[in-house]
Amino acid sequence: MPSVAAGFQPIASRMKPKPWPIPVIRWTRLSRWRGLPLSLQRSVLREVIHRLRRSLRNINWVHTENALAVLASGHTGMAATLPGGLEARIEYDRLQIARAGAPPELPDAPWVDQPLHIAVPGETALPGSAWILTTRVVPRASLAEETIRSPRTWQAFLDHEAAGTGLQLRPRRSGDRFWPQGLGDRPGSLNAFMTSAKIPRAWRDRLPLLMSPRGILWLPGWRISELARIRESTRLVLVAEFVRGSGHGSPVANGSSRQGEDACPASL
Repeated sequence: MPSVAAGFQPIASRMKPKPWPIPVIRWTRLSRWRGLPLSLQRSVLREVIHRLRRSLRNINWVHTENALAVLASGHTGMAATLPGGLEARIEYDRLQIARAGAPPELPDAPWVDQPLHIAVPGETALPGSAWILTTRVVPRASLAEETIRSPRTWQAFLDHEAAGTGLQLRPRRSGDRFWPQGLGDRPGSLNAFMTSAKIPRAWRDRLPLLMSPRGILWLPGWRISELARIRESTRLVLVAEFVRGSGHGSPVANGSSRQGEDACPASL
């Protein structure tokens, strides 16, 4: 119960009545929701509706039961209509309750909406965000193999020479090609990878891509590219990492996590 309640702002009978001014409820994991007893799902759903639409005097049980049925067995893209112009939406293993048609809420993560030139080595601040991309170049011999194999969530180790110069961050563009490390023998569609990796649609236009003139080097949070993976011949390593400002001018790295399709942003 605590994990689901955390995703929906605190929701439960123990909550003290107070205004809930936000128009969108945060995502929670669908698997956590489905692990709740049906009676508790029903209570939580009615409480969410009540807190978002306090003017409603009677919440029609037909709407809540239909929504519960969709959330119990629905698949990505499905939505259930709720009273007061609300809806419950499913996207992969995420559930959101929001005003119908409202843009999905983005979690606290590095996002970009315009190209940014990257300082190497150095720090590049993401506009309108507390996130910073830090880069440094180090000898490969200074890094343990286990460190290279298990980067943190928003961290990548790249072959510095293969990465080249003129690096930038930018959002995806139509026709982008991506060659994920360990997948396939040639670049494929970035959109196809995002679909197979179950990246929510609302995130795809804002996720930063680390680019070189050769193509995509890194899709942060998921995979680096074969174009710049560490090889036996690698002498220098480009270490790139997104960190969040501490509020005192110094960046704070996020916690450790294995990079991959089943890691980090998927757990946001």
